[in-house]
Amino acid sequence: VIIGECIADIIINKEDAVYGKEIIDYIKSFNTGWQPSHGTLYPILTKMTEEGLIKLSYSCEGRKYYSITPWGETYYKDRAADFRKMLSSTSKFYKTIAGELKI
Repeated sequence: VIIGECIADIIINKEDAVYGKEIIDYIKSFNTGWQPSHGTLYPILTKMTEEGLIKLSYSCEGRKYYSITPWGETYYKDRAADFRKMLSSTSKFYKTIAGELKI
């Protein structure tokens, strides 16, 4: 769920079609020590496409590009407040755990 929400946010904010490596590079830019692999990302993109949230198109070189559908944009914008709340709670959890580490 979290990765799908992030992917939708990346596509919505870019206001243009993106390809998988752009999504991976964007997430990697936060230096969290984690980035989705192709084996993680592409099944999520496929599921989002099948659900009609994003659409797939191909460049003349055969590169896959993803863009948000009108329904996908509505779907994710309607859930943005809940997503922000969940991220905020998760952030507080990790900050608390990091502060309590005795290692």
